[in-house]
Amino acid sequence: MTLTAACSGSSVLTVTPNASFTNSSGAGAFYLNTITVSGIPGGCAGVDFNISVYDSTTSTPLSMFNTSSKVATVWNNAGTFQAGTGSTGLSVSSGSGTFTVTFTNPVALASNVAKLSLQSSTHAPYVCATDGVCAVGDTSASGGTIFYYSVAAFTETGTACASNCHYLEYAPLTWMGTSAEGPYNFFQTVSNTYAGSLISGTFDNFGSGYNNTAVLIAAGDTQGAPSRAKAYTGPNGDTTGQWFVPSRFELNALYDSAAKSLTTFNPSDYHTSTMASAGQCKSLNFQNRSNNAQNCSVNNPYRMRPIRAW
Repeated sequence: MTLTAACSGSSVLTVTPNASFTNSSGAGAFYLNTITVSGIPGGCAGVDFNISVYDSTTSTPLSMFNTSSKVATVWNNAGTFQAGTGSTGLSVSSGSGTFTVTFTNPVALASNVAKLSLQSSTHAPYVCATDGVCAVGDTSASGGTIFYYSVAAFTETGTACASNCHYLEYAPLTWMGTSAEGPYNFFQTVSNTYAGSLISGTFDNFGSGYNNTAVLIAAGDTQGAPSRAKAYTGPNGDTTGQWFVPSRFELNALYDSAAKSLTTFNPSDYHTSTMASAGQCKSLNFQNRSNNAQNCSVNNPYRMRPIRAW
């Protein structure tokens, strides 16, 4: 079919919907699977294309993907086409003046699709919490605040993102339910034993905080900062087990981040998950950025702010 959009002027766009057969136990059906748009002129650079489909009797768009998503948005990013906001669940292949949208889990029966609309509009920026495309200072889907972003993937050992992490976020001031942030000991067993001897396997390195936290818990921590971070459910209550005490370099990155100013940090020492030596653990002072070694062989609690990688 051929259509025009506001950005295309008199240039006619060719739109080609395609269906694929989805098999299921004892049944199967053809679903709208891909939509290709071609003949897109240079005047459409920078816009969003919004695609919807309809049946033959109503003006209500049909759901196309993600069970209930009714609009497929594609951003013309200076001639490179990519999924727009609200389009998690689809992929876009880009060519010169053309793109193809593919639905990961299509839900519109091909037999129900009678009409298709394509509109161009001013580009809508991504929403971190729903699109997963975030910048430093944004609130993530889990409810934390992004304080570090890397285009290149980094490794956070032991996490779900593993060697494909791009973000670090910190928990809100009220992560404990109060604004106290503890204090907690660096390491504390149920019988109130502290870290008098060196617990091997904790490191300063960026990307080691999650594993440091796991090492301390495996060594017997049940009451200290590591176990408290691990038990944190996240601001939205759906990320239990994903939070950890930052390593020394990770906490330094939080201190240096522009996102630090978006919340309150007490002007005192905060725990890292890194031991310095037997009975000595590393902390960072949030008043003057000094990296310190504290006595963690006795009851000597400090504040702690959990972080999460994804």
